Amino acid sequence: MSQNAPLTPPASTEPIERIRRALEEDDLTTAQAILRDPHPADQVKILNQLGDDELDRCLDLYAPAEIGQLFSESHGRLREHLLAYYSPETLSEVVETLDSDEAADLLQELEDPEAERVLARLPFEDRAGIEPLLSYPEDTAGGRMQREVFVVPAKTRTRKVLAELRRAGRDLEEIRDIYLVDNRGVLTGVISIFQLLRLELDTPVVEGANMEPLYAIPDTDQEEVARLFRKHRLHSLPVVDDTGRILGQITSDDILGVMEQEATEDLYRLANVNEASDLSEPVLHSVRRRATWLSANALAGIVSATVVSLFEGSIAQITALAVLMPIVANVGGMGGVQTATIMVRAISLGHTELVSTLRIVLRQALIGLLVGIIFCLGGGLLAILILGRADLGVVFGASLAGVLFFSGALGSLIPIVLTRLGVDPALVSGSLLTTITDSLAFLVFLGLATAFLL
Repeated sequence: MSQNAPLTPPASTEPIERIRRALEEDDLTTAQAILRDPHPADQVKILNQLGDDELDRCLDLYAPAEIGQLFSESHGRLREHLLAYYSPETLSEVVETLDSDEAADLLQELEDPEAERVLARLPFEDRAGIEPLLSYPEDTAGGRMQREVFVVPAKTRTRKVLAELRRAGRDLEEIRDIYLVDNRGVLTGVISIFQLLRLELDTPVVEGANMEPLYAIPDTDQEEVARLFRKHRLHSLPVVDDTGRILGQITSDDILGVMEQEATEDLYRLANVNEASDLSEPVLHSVRRRATWLSANALAGIVSATVVSLFEGSIAQITALAVLMPIVANVGGMGGVQTATIMVRAISLGHTELVSTLRIVLRQALIGLLVGIIFCLGGGLLAILILGRADLGVVFGASLAGVLFFSGALGSLIPIVLTRLGVDPALVSGSLLTTITDSLAFLVFLGLATAFLL
């Protein structure tokens, strides 16, 4: 009876393993072919999994145009590595392949001397298109716009515009909207490609255009720009100077990145995590960032501990208070964070502008009260059954109701007040609200217990 030959494990089909095997065999041609096969976003995922030495060998396989695609998709550790790895000569070639907004972003991430060396190697036309963008803050419309736009005189006939579009299409990657200007170059209207195609060839494009176009100025905050895109479902938004002349445009692709960035920042800030953190960040960097935020929260905890210390005598006489007071604080804190999270999102979307502050606060306080009544009945009954003390159960239940009522009110009021003071509500709402609700929970619960049980 013959024995079956041992099975050979199949070769891995994972790109990362195939690349590592090709690098081990010094088969750079195969490694290059594997890297070029997927979309640049997927290439970035692969490169993020490589060690520094493997990554450096792979980066040598890319041409400048391909490196530009990596920059467009990369962030965090990989982007920092790309900036540090390539020479100013190579980076200048990369910049030439990028749209002006992406080129400006890349240069702003470099140290000033290195950015100057990269700029000095660019052709005059490219340099003239990028340098003005470097003067605007990154989080403004000026910092987000690209100089590449398609502009025609308002009275141009459709036939001529279509002919110019065919020529410009080779240079402009995405043309969604065509901007109309007067003889001074001032923005007068906008027409989409779809609207243009509906016009007769001899019809002036002005007849199908929107002659009251939305626009931004360079100082407009990127959150306001994102709000305009969401509200009006825009494909692009022109950026104009004080005289109305077009400086550039912001596209939907650009603003999607802003929306993701703003949402990530708000999420991180509500969780008291630095927004520069990510899964690929070096361990020591993460330790330093998180320790800083935790230190601030530890100081906030001292405030709550001080409140508890005022009732040491009460806790000593009724030890069950020590068991129940963390529950009151946790429920109140979570209720406040829920409300604050809803409020931060509503503020970022501009929804709070349509409703009075008093109405918002009263509504959230009412929701907190109704939820509190549910917890009052359930929590109070549970405390009575477990601890065998009806009076303690009543105090516990009443404290839950009161704390959730105040959490709803404060969770809505604090973000609104911070916004009107010009402070990002997501930056301090979480830590400030948690400190207040914890202290309030201890004060209400231990205060009621001291007043009615001792």
